[in-house]
Amino acid sequence: MEFMLGWFANPVFVNGDYPQVMKDSIALKSEQEGRNSSRLPEFSEAEKARIVGTHDFFGLNHYSTQLIENFVYGNTFPGWETDQDTRTHFDRDWPLSGKAGFFEVPWGMRKVLVWIKDHYNNPEILITENGVSDDRENKGSLDDQQRIRFFTNYTNNVLKAIRLDGCNVVSYTAWTLMDNFEWASGYSATFGLYQVNFTDPELKRVPKESVNFFKELIADNGWPTPTYAETREWKWF
Repeated sequence: MEFMLGWFANPVFVNGDYPQVMKDSIALKSEQEGRNSSRLPEFSEAEKARIVGTHDFFGLNHYSTQLIENFVYGNTFPGWETDQDTRTHFDRDWPLSGKAGFFEVPWGMRKVLVWIKDHYNNPEILITENGVSDDRENKGSLDDQQRIRFFTNYTNNVLKAIRLDGCNVVSYTAWTLMDNFEWASGYSATFGLYQVNFTDPELKRVPKESVNFFKELIADNGWPTPTYAETREWKWF
Protein backbone atom coordinates (compact mmCIF):
# COMPACT_ATOMS: atom_id res chain seq x y z
CA MET A 1 0.00 0.00 0.00
CA GLU A 2 2.77 2.45 0.86
CA PHE A 3 4.56 1.84 -2.44
CA MET A 4 1.38 2.51 -4.43
CA LEU A 5 -1.16 4.67 -2.63
CA GLY A 6 1.23 6.05 -0.03
CA TRP A 7 3.76 7.03 -2.69
CA PHE A 8 1.48 9.91 -3.66
CA ALA A 9 -0.70 10.41 -0.57
CA ASN A 10 1.95 10.44 2.16
CA PRO A 11 3.62 13.66 0.94
CA VAL A 12 0.27 15.46 0.71
CA PHE A 13 -1.55 14.10 3.76
CA VAL A 14 1.22 13.27 6.26
CA ASN A 15 4.57 15.05 6.20
CA GLY A 16 5.48 16.28 2.71
CA ASP A 17 7.74 13.27 2.14
CA TYR A 18 7.63 9.74 0.76
CA PRO A 19 6.66 6.89 3.14
CA GLN A 20 9.53 5.87 5.37
CA VAL A 21 9.37 2.24 4.21
CA MET A 22 9.95 3.40 0.63
CA LYS A 23 12.88 5.58 1.63
CA ASP A 24 14.52 2.84 3.70
CA SER A 25 14.03 0.05 1.15
CA ILE A 26 15.22 2.01 -1.88
CA ALA A 27 18.15 3.53 0.02
CA LEU A 28 19.34 0.06 1.08
CA LYS A 29 19.00 -1.39 -2.41
CA SER A 30 20.73 1.64 -3.93
CA GLU A 31 23.65 1.14 -1.55
CA GLN A 32 23.83 -2.54 -2.45
CA GLU A 33 23.91 -1.56 -6.12
CA GLY A 34 26.99 0.58 -5.46
CA ARG A 35 25.25 3.92 -5.86
CA ASN A 36 26.34 7.03 -3.98
CA SER A 37 22.77 8.06 -3.22
CA SER A 38 19.27 6.62 -3.26
CA ARG A 39 17.42 6.19 -6.53
CA LEU A 40 14.45 7.80 -4.79
CA PRO A 41 14.71 11.59 -5.08
CA GLU A 42 14.74 13.59 -1.85
CA PHE A 43 12.49 16.52 -1.02
CA SER A 44 14.06 19.63 0.47
CA GLU A 45 12.61 20.94 3.72
CA ALA A 46 11.08 23.83 1.80
CA GLU A 47 9.44 21.42 -0.65
CA LYS A 48 8.04 19.32 2.20
CA ALA A 49 6.53 22.39 3.82
CA ARG A 50 5.01 23.46 0.53
CA ILE A 51 3.53 20.02 -0.31
CA VAL A 52 2.04 18.86 2.99
CA GLY A 53 -1.60 19.79 3.44
CA THR A 54 -2.20 20.73 -0.19
CA HIS A 55 -5.45 18.81 -0.50
CA ASP A 56 -9.17 19.50 -0.56
CA PHE A 57 -10.22 15.85 -0.42
CA PHE A 58 -8.92 12.33 -1.06
CA GLY A 59 -9.85 11.10 -4.56
CA LEU A 60 -9.82 7.31 -4.92
CA ASN A 61 -10.08 5.15 -8.04
CA HIS A 62 -10.64 1.52 -7.07
CA TYR A 63 -11.29 -1.55 -9.21
CA SER A 64 -9.80 -4.69 -7.68
CA THR A 65 -7.70 -6.24 -4.90
CA GLN A 66 -4.55 -8.34 -4.74
CA LEU A 67 -3.04 -10.73 -2.22
CA ILE A 68 0.53 -9.85 -1.22
CA GLU A 69 3.40 -11.97 0.09
CA ASN A 70 7.00 -11.22 0.98
CA PHE A 71 9.47 -12.07 -1.76
CA VAL A 72 13.10 -10.91 -1.85
CA TYR A 73 14.12 -9.96 -5.40
CA GLY A 74 17.67 -8.88 -4.72
CA ASN A 75 19.31 -6.29 -6.98
CA THR A 76 19.26 -7.98 -10.38
CA PHE A 77 16.37 -5.94 -11.77
CA PRO A 78 16.16 -2.67 -9.84
CA GLY A 79 12.86 -0.84 -10.13
CA TRP A 80 9.59 0.10 -8.45
CA GLU A 81 8.17 -3.45 -8.38
CA THR A 82 11.30 -5.20 -7.11
CA ASP A 83 12.06 -2.44 -4.58
CA GLN A 84 8.97 -3.59 -2.64
CA ASP A 85 10.28 -7.14 -2.13
CA THR A 86 6.73 -8.45 -2.49
CA ARG A 87 4.76 -10.26 -5.15
CA THR A 88 1.06 -10.35 -5.88
CA HIS A 89 -1.49 -13.13 -6.24
CA PHE A 90 -5.19 -13.51 -6.95
CA ASP A 91 -7.60 -15.99 -5.43
CA ARG A 92 -8.82 -18.23 -8.25
CA ASP A 93 -12.28 -18.27 -6.67
CA TRP A 94 -12.69 -14.51 -7.18
CA PRO A 95 -14.96 -13.67 -10.15
CA LEU A 96 -12.95 -12.33 -13.08
CA SER A 97 -14.17 -9.39 -15.10
CA GLY A 98 -13.65 -8.77 -18.81
CA LYS A 99 -10.41 -6.89 -18.11
CA ALA A 100 -7.35 -8.99 -17.32
CA GLY A 101 -6.25 -8.75 -13.69
CA PHE A 102 -9.49 -7.11 -12.50
CA PHE A 103 -11.30 -9.41 -10.08
CA GLU A 104 -14.43 -8.77 -8.02
CA VAL A 105 -13.33 -8.42 -4.40
CA PRO A 106 -15.89 -6.17 -2.65
CA TRP A 107 -14.35 -6.41 0.82
CA GLY A 108 -11.13 -5.01 -0.63
CA MET A 109 -12.88 -1.67 -1.16
CA ARG A 110 -13.81 -1.48 2.51
CA LYS A 111 -10.28 -2.37 3.60
CA VAL A 112 -8.79 0.40 1.44
CA LEU A 113 -11.22 2.98 2.82
CA VAL A 114 -10.37 1.99 6.41
CA TRP A 115 -6.65 2.11 5.61
CA ILE A 116 -7.01 5.65 4.26
CA LYS A 117 -8.99 6.66 7.36
CA ASP A 118 -6.36 5.24 9.72
CA HIS A 119 -3.32 6.60 7.89
CA TYR A 120 -4.49 10.03 6.75
CA ASN A 121 -6.62 11.32 9.64
CA ASN A 122 -9.96 10.32 8.10
CA PRO A 123 -10.11 12.81 5.22
CA GLU A 124 -13.17 13.43 3.06
CA ILE A 125 -13.04 10.65 0.45
CA LEU A 126 -14.51 10.99 -3.02
CA ILE A 127 -14.63 7.63 -4.78
CA THR A 128 -13.96 8.96 -8.25
CA GLU A 129 -14.03 5.63 -10.14
CA ASN A 130 -15.38 2.17 -9.32
CA GLY A 131 -16.74 -0.25 -11.87
CA VAL A 132 -16.40 -3.49 -13.79
CA SER A 133 -15.99 -4.54 -17.41
CA ASP A 134 -18.50 -6.94 -18.98
CA ASP A 135 -17.25 -10.48 -18.45
CA ARG A 136 -16.11 -12.38 -21.53
CA GLU A 137 -18.98 -14.87 -21.51
CA ASN A 138 -21.65 -12.15 -21.60
CA LYS A 139 -19.96 -9.35 -23.47
CA GLY A 140 -22.42 -7.80 -25.89
CA SER A 141 -25.41 -8.84 -23.81
CA LEU A 142 -27.64 -6.18 -22.27
CA ASP A 143 -28.44 -8.41 -19.29
CA ASP A 144 -25.28 -7.48 -17.35
CA GLN A 145 -25.93 -9.33 -14.10
CA GLN A 146 -22.23 -9.27 -13.21
CA ARG A 147 -22.28 -5.46 -13.13
CA ILE A 148 -25.41 -5.45 -10.96
CA ARG A 149 -23.76 -7.90 -8.57
CA PHE A 150 -20.58 -5.80 -8.59
CA PHE A 151 -22.31 -2.52 -7.74
CA THR A 152 -24.56 -4.22 -5.17
CA ASN A 153 -21.62 -5.68 -3.26
CA TYR A 154 -19.21 -2.78 -3.67
CA THR A 155 -21.67 -0.10 -2.59
CA ASN A 156 -22.60 -2.38 0.32
CA ASN A 157 -18.98 -2.39 1.46
CA VAL A 158 -18.74 1.37 1.05
CA LEU A 159 -21.81 1.66 3.29
CA LYS A 160 -20.18 -0.64 5.86
CA ALA A 161 -17.05 1.53 5.78
CA ILE A 162 -19.19 4.59 6.50
CA ARG A 163 -21.63 3.20 9.06
CA LEU A 164 -19.49 0.61 10.85
CA ASP A 165 -15.95 1.91 10.42
CA GLY A 166 -16.55 5.67 10.48
CA CYS A 167 -14.94 6.43 7.11
CA ASN A 168 -15.68 9.91 5.80
CA VAL A 169 -16.86 8.93 2.31
CA VAL A 170 -18.88 11.78 0.79
CA SER A 171 -19.18 10.77 -2.87
CA TYR A 172 -19.33 7.66 -5.07
CA THR A 173 -18.96 7.68 -8.85
CA ALA A 174 -19.65 4.54 -10.88
CA TRP A 175 -17.35 3.90 -13.82
CA THR A 176 -18.82 4.39 -16.25
CA LEU A 177 -21.91 5.88 -17.89
CA MET A 178 -21.25 4.36 -21.31
CA ASP A 179 -18.73 2.08 -23.02
CA ASN A 180 -15.71 4.07 -24.17
CA PHE A 181 -12.02 3.90 -25.14
CA GLU A 182 -10.29 2.24 -22.17
CA TRP A 183 -6.64 3.21 -22.55
CA ALA A 184 -4.47 0.22 -23.51
CA SER A 185 -7.56 -2.03 -23.67
CA GLY A 186 -9.09 0.15 -26.38
CA TYR A 187 -12.70 -0.82 -27.06
CA SER A 188 -12.26 -4.40 -25.86
CA ALA A 189 -13.11 -3.56 -22.22
CA THR A 190 -16.69 -2.35 -21.78
CA PHE A 191 -17.38 -0.70 -18.43
CA GLY A 192 -20.53 1.22 -19.39
CA LEU A 193 -24.04 1.17 -17.99
CA TYR A 194 -24.96 1.93 -21.60
CA GLN A 195 -23.76 -0.23 -24.48
CA VAL A 196 -22.23 1.69 -27.39
CA ASN A 197 -22.13 0.30 -30.93
CA PHE A 198 -18.71 1.50 -32.10
CA THR A 199 -19.25 0.15 -35.63
CA ASP A 200 -22.29 2.36 -36.07
CA PRO A 201 -21.40 5.88 -37.34
CA GLU A 202 -24.09 7.22 -35.01
CA LEU A 203 -22.57 5.35 -32.03
CA LYS A 204 -25.96 4.12 -30.89
CA ARG A 205 -26.31 3.88 -27.10
CA VAL A 206 -28.53 1.22 -25.54
CA PRO A 207 -29.18 0.86 -21.76
CA LYS A 208 -28.05 -2.35 -20.11
CA GLU A 209 -30.03 -3.95 -17.28
CA SER A 210 -27.70 -2.29 -14.75
CA VAL A 211 -29.23 1.07 -15.68
CA ASN A 212 -32.51 -0.02 -14.05
CA PHE A 213 -30.61 -1.11 -10.96
CA PHE A 214 -28.72 2.16 -10.70
CA LYS A 215 -31.86 4.22 -11.23
CA GLU A 216 -33.40 2.40 -8.25
CA LEU A 217 -30.24 2.89 -6.19
CA ILE A 218 -30.31 6.65 -6.80
CA ALA A 219 -34.09 7.03 -6.44
CA ASP A 220 -34.08 5.26 -3.07
CA ASN A 221 -30.86 6.97 -1.96
CA GLY A 222 -29.54 3.55 -1.10
CA TRP A 223 -30.67 -0.01 -1.57
CA PRO A 224 -33.22 -0.84 -4.27
CA THR A 225 -36.82 -1.41 -3.20
CA PRO A 226 -37.67 -4.93 -1.94
CA THR A 227 -39.94 -5.49 -4.94
CA TYR A 228 -37.12 -5.06 -7.44
CA ALA A 229 -34.65 -6.96 -5.28
CA GLU A 230 -36.99 -9.92 -4.97
CA THR A 231 -37.53 -10.12 -8.71
CA ARG A 232 -33.76 -10.34 -9.22
CA GLU A 233 -33.35 -12.92 -6.40
CA TRP A 234 -30.46 -11.03 -4.83
CA LYS A 235 -28.84 -12.01 -1.58
CA TRP A 236 -28.11 -9.10 0.74
CA PHE A 237 -24.99 -9.01 2.84
